[in-house]
Amino acid sequence: MGAYKPFKHHLNLVIVGLLLVSLMAGLPVQPATAQDLPAWQDTSLSFNSADFNYLTCFDSLQPGKLLTASPDNTQPTFSIDLTTGQKTQLNALSYYLCNEATGVLYARANPDAKNGIGFTSASPAGVPLTYAPTHWAVDGSLWVYNVSNDNQTPAKTHLYASPDGGVTWHERNTGGFNGQLLSLTVTNSDGRFIYALTQDVFGNGRRFTLYASQDAGVSWEKRYEKVFSDNNGILTPWLYFANLPGRTIPTNYVELNESVGAGSNGTNTILISADGGKTFNEAGVNGRSGGVQILYSDNSLVRMTRTDYSYSLANSVDGGKTWQPLNLPFTPEKFDPNVGVLRVNLIQAKNAPSNLFFSYADGTKGDLWYSPDSGKTWQKLGPNMPNLLVSPYAPTSLLSFKDNKIFRLDISLTDKTQTHRAAFNNAPGGTYFDSTHHNLSGIFYKYWTDNGGLAQFGLPWTEPFRELNPADGKVYLVQYFERNRFEYHPENRGTQYEVLLGLLGNQQTEARRATGDGAFNRFDNAHYPGGFYFSETGHNLRNSFKSYWEANGGLAIYGFPISEEFEEVNPDDGKTYVVQYFERNRFEFHPENRGTRYEVLLGLLGNSLLKSKGWL
Repeated sequence: MGAYKPFKHHLNLVIVGLLLVSLMAGLPVQPATAQDLPAWQDTSLSFNSADFNYLTCFDSLQPGKLLTASPDNTQPTFSIDLTTGQKTQLNALSYYLCNEATGVLYARANPDAKNGIGFTSASPAGVPLTYAPTHWAVDGSLWVYNVSNDNQTPAKTHLYASPDGGVTWHERNTGGFNGQLLSLTVTNSDGRFIYALTQDVFGNGRRFTLYASQDAGVSWEKRYEKVFSDNNGILTPWLYFANLPGRTIPTNYVELNESVGAGSNGTNTILISADGGKTFNEAGVNGRSGGVQILYSDNSLVRMTRTDYSYSLANSVDGGKTWQPLNLPFTPEKFDPNVGVLRVNLIQAKNAPSNLFFSYADGTKGDLWYSPDSGKTWQKLGPNMPNLLVSPYAPTSLLSFKDNKIFRLDISLTDKTQTHRAAFNNAPGGTYFDSTHHNLSGIFYKYWTDNGGLAQFGLPWTEPFRELNPADGKVYLVQYFERNRFEYHPENRGTQYEVLLGLLGNQQTEARRATGDGAFNRFDNAHYPGGFYFSETGHNLRNSFKSYWEANGGLAIYGFPISEEFEEVNPDDGKTYVVQYFERNRFEFHPENRGTRYEVLLGLLGNSLLKSKGWL
């Protein structure tokens, strides 16, 4: 979230921005050809244009559904099925906050109320909340925050933090701050890592102080301070947070806006820090005759600038100190505020880390352009369309609302970039793996370390992101590893089932099981000495595989056996091993390691699935 504002401003869904995807180091770019790129599909689904407004977001728990409500709180919250067109009321209140990273909605009875409810499409009745969140995490966790003023004179700002989506709250001690808490921002990579900006009277001016906390506001470290003189009257600058977009942006990147003046005469200078707010670089100015848009991509910043009614594109690899030009895909019509020529926009999706899309703002002319490499090369994606929404989960798609109809564009080709390198995210307690260039932190870190770590799951191949699960048709926060896929289940929070392993064994053998191929048929109990028979799936488990299964997590980690033992060629080394498939993995018997802990090894099913997707 950006700067704290009164709750009446509620939802600020930025539909236009940048969709960024990082590239693996050293790999050449392979631009998609025209025949690889999909076309807009007319869904033939009519859509009431009154339902499309700035309070529209995707339901990130159930695919193919939008959540919408009126901005003036006169209509309840609705779920709209994009396949059938069915419109279902979820809650009598209009929602004000929509977190597409968790699927949670927050509502208040009126914009000035401090309390509220939190609900989802699966639980529309909701849970009463003492405080309605004003800021929230986008890393998939349930961390939310409330910043509010009391009725004292002078007013005091209170900060509350909740680890469970607002069910329980803890007030944080801000007594050590310089002055009053002015605004707050939550980092994209870790919901516990937050920045606070304060303001107080200092000499003949105002002092702004930036603090950082890695533990959700329990402790704070002073990072930055700036004093402005009051001698300039109404032109006295002031600072506030602005989000620097980019799902994989490290926690040490933070943006401040320095505002001078007001209205058409005002300017906002964008300040970027790449060291956690200790130092800042000026990255551009927004004003009447120009402006900038800055996002994080491929371990660098990407900037689109409008100056003197023309456009340019550049990137920076040193936190905004220096900028290198990039080519625009087309020559945009010059912007002239006096005649209203169309603006050029960049479109941002929250799920895929770094593909760029260019279009004119209202979609009435020109083409939609696509860059697979953060603006280095470009190609046409198809005709430009208005009112674009990008799904917050994979497989990624674009929606357009035109002439009261819905159009869809499949851009799942962007999802393969989930495996491309990410930067060290500086999240507290996390680990960065140089061999795969990915982070392990936050939600999945404890599960990985507590249940076998590297030997059990292998290295991470992606950052966490939301994905449609083919097993149950629902959307979950996931992270891929060499041997499996982790899934976050917040409905099981506080239990051993909060993180579950993906059913990759089932997914990889679906066709073989459907045809009853060999070892995947149901078998009778063979009564092997010391063995065990699973009537649920009709398979036997014995010898080294049984010992390994029991010693390393059993049913919770591997699931039921879905085959008997049989010989199979390992696609990773071309050798033949005795194997047995389970719901969540494949066991391999290595007689050359007999008597050691490596006698049974786990198959690299995470790798296999990613290769079948074209992601590796």
